[in-house]
Amino acid sequence: MTQSVKIESLNKLLSDTHNLIEKINYLVYNKLYSYGETNDIRLKSFFSYCNISLEHGNAMRILIENRQLNSAIALLRLQYESLVRSVWIYYLTPDNFVKQLNQELSEEYRKLDNKMPTINEMLEKIKEYADDVDLPKQISELLHEFKNNLLKYLHSHIHSGTLAFSREKTGYPVILIMQMLQNSNGLVHLMNMLIAIIFKDNELRKKLLQLCYEYRECFPMTANDIIQKNSTEQNITH
Repeated sequence: MTQSVKIESLNKLLSDTHNLIEKINYLVYNKLYSYGETNDIRLKSFFSYCNISLEHGNAMRILIENRQLNSAIALLRLQYESLVRSVWIYYLTPDNFVKQLNQELSEEYRKLDNKMPTINEMLEKIKEYADDVDLPKQISELLHEFKNNLLKYLHSHIHSGTLAFSREKTGYPVILIMQMLQNSNGLVHLMNMLIAIIFKDNELRKKLLQLCYEYRECFPMTANDIIQKNSTEQNITH
């Protein structure tokens, strides 16, 4: 009986997440449609990284539903890094690099990878220049908080390290998968708040915050908070 309750909690979170993402997409894409097409190459580059981040988040949820958990957790890091790049490309990247990044794929184009700063370097620039580029300080703080809390853990899964190896044998605690999904939802919400900020759309910001409150259990919670809503711990195995 305990097992069915625990698994059901994860399934409910997946169902609620689906509804949340659907409502966010409806809100944001209707707004974007109303704004019309843009010729701003910097804004287009921002949206390209946003789309990559969204794709990773969507794929992560599908993998969790199918209990492909090592791959699901690894995708959380890719979702995060794409979001960091979206902030970097819009707020901090020199114009000439934005233009180079939007050229046709070629051998010369591939060399741009070597010219890009690392994620850590991007984060430091975001923190250092947030005020100068009119980026809300909270965005920088949330990106750094994610890095400090999760990046080393996710690194082990990206590179098939000890955590991934151990979990493959023992399974994953349901509570851990729920927290990973909640963090993914947090990244999706943060990305869409960025869109509202860039377009200076206070109405969209308010509606997104309202969704955050309405679906608050879909967003990051401490282990204790989750445990209070569920009984005995258990693991998910393949």
